[in-house]
Amino acid sequence: MCLNIECNDYDQGFLCDPTGEPNVTSPPTEKHPLKRWDAADIRRARRRELTPLLAAMGQTLQPLEDGNHRLVGEPGNVIVKENYWIRTDTGEFGNAVDFFVKIRGMSFLETMRLLLA
Repeated sequence: MCLNIECNDYDQGFLCDPTGEPNVTSPPTEKHPLKRWDAADIRRARRRELTPLLAAMGQTLQPLEDGNHRLVGEPGNVIVKENYWIRTDTGEFGNAVDFFVKIRGMSFLETMRLLLA
């Protein structure tokens, strides 16, 4: 766990996400400088709707009742609605940021860049 480090401060190859957990990343470069996100940026990323974003990325979505969608071909029976998701086999759930970090295995840095693009 990263201690006494502001969110997204570079430290020996790690960036800390808002929970304090490290994410392994490449060091900042001139082409891709380290971005500091404020609370409003992180809130906006968490609230990004998953269904249209995943559809634009080529993910097949099966419509269900009440605005829910099942991700076709995704292990674990993942259901998304608005900016939330749940894996019905494990009970794991979260927001848009959690989806890309936990389900897609992206770093926090990659996830933030995708969701705020």
